[in-house]
Amino acid sequence: MHVTFFAVEKDREDKLAASFCEGVKRSRTDTCEVVRPASYPAPNPRTDVAVMIGVKGYSRRLLDNHLEAGKHTVYIDKGYLGGRSAYFRMSVNSFQPLAYFQKTPRPDDRLRALSVNMLPMRTQGSHIIIAGGSLKYAKWHGLHTGQSVDPMTEWARKSLKRVGKYTNRPLIYRPKPSWKEAVSLSGARFSRPPELLAHLLPDAWALVTFGSNAAVEALTAGVPVIVTGDGIARPLARTQEENIDDLFIPSDAVRRQWLADMAYCQFNVQEMESGLAWKILREQIACR
Repeated sequence: MHVTFFAVEKDREDKLAASFCEGVKRSRTDTCEVVRPASYPAPNPRTDVAVMIGVKGYSRRLLDNHLEAGKHTVYIDKGYLGGRSAYFRMSVNSFQPLAYFQKTPRPDDRLRALSVNMLPMRTQGSHIIIAGGSLKYAKWHGLHTGQSVDPMTEWARKSLKRVGKYTNRPLIYRPKPSWKEAVSLSGARFSRPPELLAHLLPDAWALVTFGSNAAVEALTAGVPVIVTGDGIARPLARTQEENIDDLFIPSDAVRRQWLADMAYCQFNVQEMESGLAWKILREQIACR
């Protein structure tokens, strides 16, 4: 296979691309090159697998264009578990690995190495957290609105309204912490840094999100979730706000297996350089 890794001219992306390509080359059967997105507008016939990083407009175009051309893709973003700056999640042919990551149960060796503290599931709590994303995230997923407000804020507003139909519990709106332009919404307390999500979870009845990694943090802390989009927590969630009083409470065994499977979808730089990441990804690519 020939891998084309798209990286902008930044130290962080160049180092990531170099590590990934080193791992590909260690297979001794596959090749890898690093290409700037601006200089490569259309899929190259030589490319078998296209790799792109992050929630960016050109990343979405690269993913869609290569899939339409019959190529495979690997999407990279911040990790799910164990210090999200140290690990990078990787998904084959989609934004999230939902289509395959639970098909073959994984051992818990990688999960144990992360020292994840899984708390018992809660069956009581006072408030409900609406965890939003950023404007870039909304655009990536094609969320649209006919209103003057941006699509991510509009999603949160509608979600608050839907949840409010079925409960009298206090609502807390927490947009992505790094989204500085986020605004407060009527009917909910606005949660912003320096307040942490971890401060809100101990007394939460549930967390509602389109697909934020906040759902992973919530389920690990024992808080049930509703995921309306393509978040990695969707298999252990309800998917509609009307279920706010009929939440899915997964068993400890189910949650631990989900976390173990997820741990096989993220890698650190050393695991990229060694070829481990490519070995596991290549197995999934061969099955797609």
